Amino acid sequence: MDGMDQYDTDDWTRPAAAGWSRTGASSNVLPAASGGRFGGGSIRCESEEEARRPVNMTGSRLFVQAAFYLEQLSAASDERLIRLRNNAGLDLCLTVYVMATGALRLRDSNGAIVVTTGGGIVNEETWHYLILDATIGAAADVKVYIDDTSTPVIDETGVDTQDTETDVDMVCFCGASDTSVYGVYWDDVVIIDTEGSGITGAQGDCRIFTLKPDATTSTDDWTNKSETNSYEEVDDPIAPAAGNDDADGSYVYDPANSLDEVRWTYEDVGLTYDVKAVAMAITGRKTDSGNAQIRARAFGSATTYSGTIFDPTTDYQIFRDFMEAAADGGAWDAAEVNSTEFGVEIYALV
Repeated sequence: MDGMDQYDTDDWTRPAAAGWSRTGASSNVLPAASGGRFGGGSIRCESEEEARRPVNMTGSRLFVQAAFYLEQLSAASDERLIRLRNNAGLDLCLTVYVMATGALRLRDSNGAIVVTTGGGIVNEETWHYLILDATIGAAADVKVYIDDTSTPVIDETGVDTQDTETDVDMVCFCGASDTSVYGVYWDDVVIIDTEGSGITGAQGDCRIFTLKPDATTSTDDWTNKSETNSYEEVDDPIAPAAGNDDADGSYVYDPANSLDEVRWTYEDVGLTYDVKAVAMAITGRKTDSGNAQIRARAFGSATTYSGTIFDPTTDYQIFRDFMEAAADGGAWDAAEVNSTEFGVEIYALV
């Protein structure tokens, strides 16, 4: 994974394309207009459901940060809150539970209780921010923070978090573990491992903004589906209720099979925020049996950034390029985000 990654709730409106999977028949992905911590979208899990996110963890330590909201504390003895898994999601590393008293309980890879905290840590109908700091091994360290990022509510050593492997390949965000119809909402997910040269540790309470294109730039080589301006083709979300990744019929495309590029300016982020990183999310597919490669592009401070090379298929996917540094290699700040152009390029026809 090489450092920090994040998962916006806009990705969750089309979970398969974004790499998410869900257990349970009644899992309910809310539209982007409701359910979120700051008025955006979120994902909601009900009875014994999990929203599962595959991760490519490197190193032996993982930080999972996310906001959660419990509709009701259950009378059941345990309610699963978050799980780490490995071996392609088959094996359990650890589970954090919420008790009816608002206490937290940690269980190891064998399901054995490690510790149960005092009550009153988690309240119903309240947004909380969780940071799970875990190493993976036969005698590992596990810390859990709720709201206060300086003092863990769980701080355990010698925990068996290793079943068959020494990494994590799936993070599971859970709902209630009884038959209650009450659910758990999740938002602002950030996952970090210890590899790479950038962000490799917990970052405290993070808020994720979705910024949409708001103007066309001079780099505008693709063809519009129907709108006058290309940014208008890509500035609206896909409605998840439609059950169709192309339900809005709005997109840009390149019929010339040439190495064309398109970039846009985006909505501004507030200047008071400390910007950790920027993630470009490109939703795309190819339309024929030929081969083509695409990559993210950014232009800021008179410098062009070329991102990861992706291989689209005929199915829609969300291709994510994560920038811990600005296009010129310097640190991000809000002004730099606001002035940078982001887009996509056909890298090669292979």
